[in-house]
Amino acid sequence: ERELEAIQFLLHKSIPGHEETFYEVSETEIQPGDIVLFPIENLQSLYCLFKHAAVYVGDGEVIHFQGLKDKSSTGWVSKEGFHALKKARGKFQIWRKRGGIKVNEFRARVRQAMNSIAYYDLGTNNCIHFALWLLGLEDF
Repeated sequence: ERELEAIQFLLHKSIPGHEETFYEVSETEIQPGDIVLFPIENLQSLYCLFKHAAVYVGDGEVIHFQGLKDKSSTGWVSKEGFHALKKARGKFQIWRKRGGIKVNEFRARVRQAMNSIAYYDLGTNNCIHFALWLLGLEDF
């Protein structure tokens, strides 16, 4: 079921069991809680479906979750500059949760994530699940 959540978000910008849907916004409209989707560099043939997710936190920064290159189950959460990530990853789309987010809860989750150890699994605990958790829509 968790594998399907990420795929449904990528295909339909919705989440099973939630009425919330997402809509696309431009870079000039970006605000905290917006999900930024980048192509995954090693999957060019699947460019249309699989994306790497980061969440805009404000002040020109994004937070995201990645697996380690050594294929261990450990992942890492990092914050970095949005412009630097755009330069490194290229094209992107920005999606906003319809109805907005609870900013105080979002900021608390960002602080919690920055001080946590997370385990990465491509199907059940990935960057999409992390982004949706930050918005209060998924477990992580």
